[in-house]
Amino acid sequence: MEGLARKDIIVFFIRHDWALILAPVGWLLVRKKIPGWLIWPLAALAGWMIWWSDFYYLYLKVLAAWLALWWGWMIAQIELRLQRREMGYVVLGGLIVISSLMIGRYVGEQAEAAVIAPLDEVAEYVEAHTTEGEAIYGSFEITPLVALGAKRPIWHQAVDTNIKFFQNGWFDMEQRAKEIKQGKVSVIITKVLTVKGGRIAAGPEQVLPRALFNENCRLGRMWPVEKDYTHNAVAVWLCEYK
Repeated sequence: MEGLARKDIIVFFIRHDWALILAPVGWLLVRKKIPGWLIWPLAALAGWMIWWSDFYYLYLKVLAAWLALWWGWMIAQIELRLQRREMGYVVLGGLIVISSLMIGRYVGEQAEAAVIAPLDEVAEYVEAHTTEGEAIYGSFEITPLVALGAKRPIWHQAVDTNIKFFQNGWFDMEQRAKEIKQGKVSVIITKVLTVKGGRIAAGPEQVLPRALFNENCRLGRMWPVEKDYTHNAVAVWLCEYK
């Protein structure tokens, strides 16, 4: 099972936080050189990013707070050194423009990203295909919300089915599949990536082995999801076990 693509996450961070990343440039304008004490932390961070097989966007997001402080220090230093109030106005105006651009990008690209608009429909479908008290299972990104809407429990309260737990050895996916079969869980919810012709190219295998779906389940219904990061639909699988 492949994890998150490191390159894609770094590009995503640079694309959406480019204004913060420019903060070190201000240091060079004020100090003319990179401080020695900063070299080792940067080297350690770079080494960790190279060594660690997979990391989340949130890992990089930790840098945002420090880069924002760096920006504040830089502006204060520039104004102090130049002794010109006009320069402060110019810098402030520049920050307002940059902030407006970043807010616009957030609203246009991020605010509605991965929003599951047909959530109520999914919940109604699951409720109609299960009995009261019957447990369901599936992707951590949507199953808890559907369970709440459909008034159905989650199998063994396994709310967080993030693939990282399986990749890191916290849980064994094959063992989980056996337990799901033994529990005769009839409804499994996953996010999927569909390609031309409606074929499902990826998604279910992040929750359970693909063999379980091939041998025991059929696709009940699928709903498109726009602006998702990695998938483009939500699927409800109806399963029977011999």
